[in-house]
Amino acid sequence: MTSQGPITTDIDVLREMVRLAERLRDEEFLSMERTNRYNSGLIAFSTGFLSFMINAQFPKATVQIAGIFLIGSIITSLIALSPRKLHGAAVRIDEDIKAIWSGAQLDLPAYLLETADVTDKAAMAIAKRGSQKKYLTVISALCLAFALGTTYYLYTYA
Repeated sequence: MTSQGPITTDIDVLREMVRLAERLRDEEFLSMERTNRYNSGLIAFSTGFLSFMINAQFPKATVQIAGIFLIGSIITSLIALSPRKLHGAAVRIDEDIKAIWSGAQLDLPAYLLETADVTDKAAMAIAKRGSQKKYLTVISALCLAFALGTTYYLYTYA
């Protein structure tokens, strides 16, 4: 084996680490987008159902009690949808490109290792925000379920 063989293998391993970290980051972004769609659906259904209850002239107590849960569902989903800045969610390479164009030599293994580390940390930050969104989505869905259950009970038995 030549002296170039192990270095090439190390670089290939590091490149694969970068690809895996990028894939994880992309999957976390997609998961957050799905959660955003669920929250949008919860908001739409909750507002539509609240509007229906008011327009259909449900008993006032039913609208008041179920309305609290529906408004809770809407507010919780809006909090989950609120944009937040994710620090380090992307790798900035503009300075590196300038250095390469100016003829500077980069230590490729160190560069790839650092890139994999930054991308992995970004994926973890995105995952943390994604889990917060999922938690709020569950709370919103529970509020909606309580509203529907309350409406059914009060409309049927009150």
